[in-house]
Amino acid sequence: MSEQAVAQVPSDGPVDPALVEEQAYAVTTFLNGVMVRQVIGDPRLETAEELTRLLHALVAGVAASHHVHASQV
Repeated sequence: MSEQAVAQVPSDGPVDPALVEEQAYAVTTFLNGVMVRQVIGDPRLETAEELTRLLHALVAGVAASHHVHASQV
């Protein structure tokens, strides 16, 4: 399900399944951490807009890292 959500984020080129899988893993891991922090009473994310901004930044960062790594091969 997370891969389907990540695949909906606009990209600059064709969808790369390996990149989508890596992004989905990062998003799922990040969200797990957010939930744990919420449970222990550390609600640093107060709005949906803030969470959305961070998720988009995470997806973009993984894409940038993936492209850099691919160009080094």
